[in-house]
Amino acid sequence: MFRLTLIVLSFIVVNPGEWKLKKDKEGIVVHTRSVQGSTFDEFKAEMTIINTSLMKVLDIIFDVPGYVNLYP
Repeated sequence: MFRLTLIVLSFIVVNPGEWKLKKDKEGIVVHTRSVQGSTFDEFKAEMTIINTSLMKVLDIIFDVPGYVNLYP
């Protein structure tokens, strides 16, 4: 078992703002914070994945062409 944390960072603006809990449901916790000058919030998501390996998770993350199936 391992904890997977996905963080989308803004490399244009350094944002020292505090993370705010957006959702905590079914084992997935999502935090957001505002990015100055952007209409999009920065986000990070955390979840615990069991009964799999890190390599299987990375295979999904790095399958960029498959994103259209994951994120319709």
